[in-house]
Amino acid sequence: MKKTLLLGGMIATAVLANAQQRLVLYEEFSGENCGPCAQINPPFWTFMNNATNQTKAILLKYQVNIPQNPVRPLYDQNPTEADARLSYYGVNSAPNGRLDGRVHHAGVLDPNGQDVGGWPGAFTWTSGQDSMNAEAALVSPFNIVVTPTVSGNTLSATISVTAASAFTGTNMKLRVALAESLHYATPPGNNGEVDFHNVMRKMYPDASGQTFPATWTNGQNQTFNISGTIPQYVDKAADKLFLVVWIQDDANKRIAQAAKSANLPLPALDSKLSIVTPANGSLFCGAANAENKVNLKNTGTTTLTSAEIYYKVGTGAYQMFNWTGSLASGANADVVLGNVAISGSATIVDSVGKVNGTAEINPVNSVVKSSVVSTAAPAALPIASSFESGFAPGWIAMDNNNKVVATPTVRGATWFAVTQPADIKAYDGAWVAVMSCADNATGTTAILTVPYANMAAGAKALDFYYAYAKRNTTGDKLEVVTSTDCGATWQSVWSKASDALATAPATGQQSLFLPTSPDQYKLASVDLTAVTGNTLVGFRSTSAGGNYIWLDKVNLRTGAVTGLEELVSGGTFSLYPNPASDKLNVAFNMAKAATVSFTIVNVVGQQVGQPIVKAFGQGEAKTVIPTNSLTPGIYFLNIATDKGNTQQKFIIK
Repeated sequence: MKKTLLLGGMIATAVLANAQQRLVLYEEFSGENCGPCAQINPPFWTFMNNATNQTKAILLKYQVNIPQNPVRPLYDQNPTEADARLSYYGVNSAPNGRLDGRVHHAGVLDPNGQDVGGWPGAFTWTSGQDSMNAEAALVSPFNIVVTPTVSGNTLSATISVTAASAFTGTNMKLRVALAESLHYATPPGNNGEVDFHNVMRKMYPDASGQTFPATWTNGQNQTFNISGTIPQYVDKAADKLFLVVWIQDDANKRIAQAAKSANLPLPALDSKLSIVTPANGSLFCGAANAENKVNLKNTGTTTLTSAEIYYKVGTGAYQMFNWTGSLASGANADVVLGNVAISGSATIVDSVGKVNGTAEINPVNSVVKSSVVSTAAPAALPIASSFESGFAPGWIAMDNNNKVVATPTVRGATWFAVTQPADIKAYDGAWVAVMSCADNATGTTAILTVPYANMAAGAKALDFYYAYAKRNTTGDKLEVVTSTDCGATWQSVWSKASDALATAPATGQQSLFLPTSPDQYKLASVDLTAVTGNTLVGFRSTSAGGNYIWLDKVNLRTGAVTGLEELVSGGTFSLYPNPASDKLNVAFNMAKAATVSFTIVNVVGQQVGQPIVKAFGQGEAKTVIPTNSLTPGIYFLNIATDKGNTQQKFIIK
């Protein structure tokens, strides 16, 4: 009875001739900027790809623009057909899916009382396999055999459909999609995903499909044909590139049967290039002359004996390198093309023009780009910016992988600069720098660096204004970090997180913090006296999926920290011993009597213990901070007066 209900009106009459194994089609709507998608897709793929389900079901994924974001490279390759399927099912959230055309787990509640209908994660529960088994057990009225052929850029297929029983539908369609599995070294979006399985790349003839007979007799056979171009953005030598075919009734959206072809045949002649050096996102401190090395792989079926490889830097002219050798199918070799001069921001382009004397037909894997940056010579202090008209030359945005992002985008995975609309106020001027922790997965880091600086000996400080509010109870972290090895490693010298970072009341879970007044910004002045030599100074955010962090009026300068020198001579404090064990001594010279507060925070910005507040008279001063209850690690001592604050790092051994 249950099976009859699930079949609905699709099969009005079914006289079984022989039971045909159903291949269940799961259509998932996901996005490269969708945080929840990144969390559920790995376990869901494990479920779909397990030994039990490989013969029962096939996943077809549509990359959609949910949530909306201007940087959506996968979606932008085929938005029309992805949007068509989104509209077809009336889907408005991601991740979301349809099981053989219907909303699965409808009415089922999660532990929080939320309906999980259409949520792919429901299949990862204990009962998920039972749900898939039940769908796969439904007898299908059709048998489908798909035979693809490829000639250059043209894809053709014959699709043989045989009725295993009499069948009557209403508004039947045969749909065909080209699916590809994509794997990236760095995430194409901002949710951290690098593996995208069975992504719909093109539909033939389009998302509407082709008309399919509504009435079939038992044993009836019909052959359908499709032919079309393989898009340039598809890798013809991908390890997983195949056709998915399904029969669907548009009257109720139920799918009667699905099928999957074998992988498309490899091209006879094809090569793949990968950049070895300089890697994409590389940073050079000062002008550089870098080795341009690529890896050449034979991704065709014919032995590769020659290749014309072209390379250029920026808008310069292409240079050609003639490679000769012998690479069997699947073999690869590193090839040094020569050295390239890098100054400022530059894009290195390497491409294969011909293989074995024949023009390359698969540009998606034979043209590679590497965006790199070299800084100017280290500048003397002061270096200041309020980000008017965006990031000035020398300011560098780096992503979670410590790689330079040449063109930061709004609400992407890096810091970006925006001019204030009517509902946002900068602290100074019309522009402000911002990091959207709300759009990035927990643990995602991003760094914005001040231009490469010559940090001469003597008192130095970094002044800046920041604004932040938690989103509900979720708090993010902001640090000031320094690097003396051109960004290979970073040292934290100032850190605030969550409540300690907040300059305004928390927003609701569905709201984001937009500063509406300069009063919502706080001044921080960080002592960098101990940092010397040629140095990168940066702001590092760590996302907890919370809110925006706003930054303005940055000034890296000589002199003591702002405000403190009025009360503390030179604005400096001496901490010893460092590393400490059971106690930490703090020595300083009071220019006049004042009250000073000392608070310990850990590396994630959480307060440890209670503040120590003391009044000091003019002259030499010292206080002892008990540290015997602290576990070994790195901590910060926040020192606050009514004239200014500073923060000092110390270590417990």
